[in-house]
Amino acid sequence: MSPIAAIVLGFMALATASAVHAEDRRPLSVEVKAGAKYDSNVSIEQVDVITRHGDLALTLGASAKYRAKASGSTELTAGYDFDQTFYADLTDYNLQMHQFSVGSSTRVGKANLGADYRLFHIRLGGQPFLDMQLASPSVSGFVSKNTFLRASYAYFHKAFVTANRLDANTHEVEANAYYFFMRKRGFLGMAVRYAHETTVDLSRAYDSVQLSGMLQLPIDAVAKGSKLRLGIAYRDRHYRYPAPLIGAARREKRYSFTASADIPVGHGFSLKPEFRASDQHSNDPYTDYTDGMSSLSLVYRY
Repeated sequence: MSPIAAIVLGFMALATASAVHAEDRRPLSVEVKAGAKYDSNVSIEQVDVITRHGDLALTLGASAKYRAKASGSTELTAGYDFDQTFYADLTDYNLQMHQFSVGSSTRVGKANLGADYRLFHIRLGGQPFLDMQLASPSVSGFVSKNTFLRASYAYFHKAFVTANRLDANTHEVEANAYYFFMRKRGFLGMAVRYAHETTVDLSRAYDSVQLSGMLQLPIDAVAKGSKLRLGIAYRDRHYRYPAPLIGAARREKRYSFTASADIPVGHGFSLKPEFRASDQHSNDPYTDYTDGMSSLSLVYRY
């Protein structure tokens, strides 16, 4: 069975299950989606592959998450996510991702202590491309009625199947703040992230700082339960050693803007339009580029 047929059958099966078990609340949540997108500059950032060509693509995805109470204040989770992109012409850049995750969270006073582990297997053009592991502890909680804070550390181990010189270990620290309004249906969020990556190829080792902001607004005038999200981000990445082709250490400044909406259309389905634009300035002409992406997906949640 082709991946497309499997996803379509999954849609049908989940829609039937929703009708039969509409009143059955379970700890299992499932999401299935299908859509199309146009990318103006198909790129694989992890390996600095930038085609400077645009293409249409079919996008498919599915995820499942299970929550279980371990005790009165501790919750355990396990999940699986699948994403697939099929390009019309640039088929060598078809991307498939499998993500397995487990986690736990424990309530301690007003704080929530979390720990997550994720395992990624990514395929490019139908071939194994990248295996990655992530481990991340975090602490979060409301410090007032409407203000939520979160701090986390993440460790990544990246193992490239055919480009071992790019194998890397990454350490990240991140702080997030959210202010909720309109009965917590809307929020304003801000984040700062610092990353330190070491690689087999020293010219690819870097330090980076990213600042980002997000605004979510209810848009019930479109459909009840609809929401709009707007996001901006700035990233400054400084490579620590000279790159052979330019005889200097790379320095990149990246600006990006995103806009998306979630519009319920009934029976667990919603439409999700999305737009993303990015502009990267670099002292390496090859990695100095712009990119834009527009997409529309049909999402089913159970």
